Amino acid sequence: ELMVLGYYEQGVTLAGTTFDVSDIGGMFVNKLGVAGELIWSEAYTNGEPLAVAVDPAGRSVVTGHFSLELNITGWPLHASFRDVFLVKFAP
Repeated sequence: ELMVLGYYEQGVTLAGTTFDVSDIGGMFVNKLGVAGELIWSEAYTNGEPLAVAVDPAGRSVVTGHFSLELNITGWPLHASFRDVFLVKFAP
C-alpha cells in the first residue's frame, strides 16, 4: 500500500469527489492499494502535509502545518497564525 500526500491551491477532484479550497489552500491524504486502487481519500482546508509514516498496525500518521484552523475528524485545531499538527488515521 502507498500513502500519497499533497497540497492544492485551486480545489482538487479525488476519487470522483471535488474538494473546494479556501483562500489559504488545502491538503489531501490518499491511501492506495498494492494495485494502485484508491482505498480512501481525505481533503482539508488550511493544512499542508509534510510527512507520513505507517505503524505496524497499518495506521497512517501524518504531520504538517496549518494556518488559523484545521478540522480533522471533528476536532478543530486553532492557531493565531501557523501551528503544527500530528494525526493518526485508521488503516
